[in-house]
Amino acid sequence: IIHTCESNYASCWSWLDNPASQVSAHYVVNEDGSEISQLVREQTRAWHIAALYDCTLNRRHECWRNGVQSNHFTVGIEHAGFASQDSFPRAQLDHSAALVCDITRDRAIPRDWQHIVGHGQLQPADRTDPGPHWPWIAYIHRVQALCGELVVDDSAQFNDSVVARTQVPAGWQATDTTPDYYGGGYHWASTSPSATDGVEFSFYVAASGTRTVDARWTSGTNRVPQAPYAVITSAGDTLQIVSRDQRTGGGSWHTLGTWTFPTGWNRIVLLRRAPAGAVVVADAVRVR
Repeated sequence: IIHTCESNYASCWSWLDNPASQVSAHYVVNEDGSEISQLVREQTRAWHIAALYDCTLNRRHECWRNGVQSNHFTVGIEHAGFASQDSFPRAQLDHSAALVCDITRDRAIPRDWQHIVGHGQLQPADRTDPGPHWPWIAYIHRVQALCGELVVDDSAQFNDSVVARTQVPAGWQATDTTPDYYGGGYHWASTSPSATDGVEFSFYVAASGTRTVDARWTSGTNRVPQAPYAVITSAGDTLQIVSRDQRTGGGSWHTLGTWTFPTGWNRIVLLRRAPAGAVVVADAVRVR
């Protein structure tokens, strides 16, 4: 959970370290990221959010946790500064992202929008931090990049357009009906044996090399049993078309394969060319 201290660094950590405060956090990041104080061990509960978990505030994720005090299963990171400030120092954001990468990697926490969240999101009644100007898109992409991955969402607003782009054909419907999607929802379309269109997940490769590609979807009984993913290089060569069963396994990553990609904009195209009577779901693609 991302917080802002509503004070400077020295005041923040000294107050959190004071038993009289009756609050705490696992980490505090200073103004330029040059110093990070750990006040509570990650495996120990810190008192950094005064709210019971409510999945409706978190894209209906893990609703079985509803009513559980959020401090029981979260790590709190305070940042020197204020929720009202217009921007945050790049160095502070970079060091914070490196910390989050380390925590998620060590504890097998998914690096997505349901697991890296703001204090105000889960406690909206009386908290707004880290505020409206926290650069969530760039921040989460930075966390992912530091952990060696790039995620392309089906919605452009959740992508860093420098390295990730999506093209959705007309006729594919946007929705968030089924939970456990990446980003803000997903697109779906009915299958057709003669269809030629598909959702393009494009990713930029700065230096040619081997990459492993994963896909994510929301599952359901009406999903296609063999969703076709075309793997296409920046030169326009189709390396392979692989199929995955979207009826199960929703909300998690599934490996499509490992290929060598050249420099430039490579892409994964999710087609809807399949026997009629099902739907295909375009949610996200991960490259690592």
